[in-house]
Amino acid sequence: MGVLTSSYAGIMTMVVMLAIGSTIRLADLAAVVRQPRALLVGLAGQQILVPAAGLVLASGLAGPSCLALAIVAVMPGGVASTIFTAAAGGNTALSAVLTLCSNVMVAVWVPLLLSVSIGICDTGALTGDLDFVVLAIRLALVSAVPLMVGMIVAAVFPRFTARFHPYLGKLATTFFVVFVAWILWDDRANLASYLTGAGVLVPLLLLFAVGTAWLASGLLRFPEATRTALVFEWGIQNVPLAILVALTLGSAQTLALPAASYGLLQIAGGLLIALVLGRRSRRLSAA
Repeated sequence: MGVLTSSYAGIMTMVVMLAIGSTIRLADLAAVVRQPRALLVGLAGQQILVPAAGLVLASGLAGPSCLALAIVAVMPGGVASTIFTAAAGGNTALSAVLTLCSNVMVAVWVPLLLSVSIGICDTGALTGDLDFVVLAIRLALVSAVPLMVGMIVAAVFPRFTARFHPYLGKLATTFFVVFVAWILWDDRANLASYLTGAGVLVPLLLLFAVGTAWLASGLLRFPEATRTALVFEWGIQNVPLAILVALTLGSAQTLALPAASYGLLQIAGGLLIALVLGRRSRRLSAA
């Protein structure tokens, strides 16, 4: 079961990253780079502030719950953050480029943050591979490489990717839903304990990330669309990648199930925020 779920998580993550990469155009990348302030603020919050807050919250827990929450907190943004940004009328180009940059950095930054997490949390939950070099290579192969391939294919065959991208996105979503449902069902007897334990801290982390992003971008006088993109890039992590890392470091029951549960709570909260900000965006456009 562990081998099957780990392999499936890797394939799912690659499909999701390929779908994200195919949405990123060189023109969008150039436009964001020409005005890098929002990009730098986004990366600072995404890579430093939110993981630090997550580790502080996780430090109050014990055993697998601590490490599972830390794994979710240190992940970069994923496809959900870009989808929510688009639904809320945000700057999707900025969101996509932030996702690109953070997932390219994942091979170096995530193993570093995980080593700190393992030092904070009880390592009794670890049953998997602790070789961070191997983990870094694996993260690069399932995250950074598919992203770059998606960008290259989109640049070389724009009509092809424009035609098939919606199907690729639906396939990635289907992969994610089926996989998460599988691991939740496999250990359904313990699901309530995860959600009533460390699960109560996930909304706190989400509110901290979203609130801090909104306030910081307001103080910096970013446009409304940029503020919306930063809210979701700070608040919503790459859940498929979190599940893959959890399966790499421990068993499905000890780490992957809590990580999936926390990830779903985060996405549910993100959906509510997307509805609120989307209504706000439409109201401002009509004014």
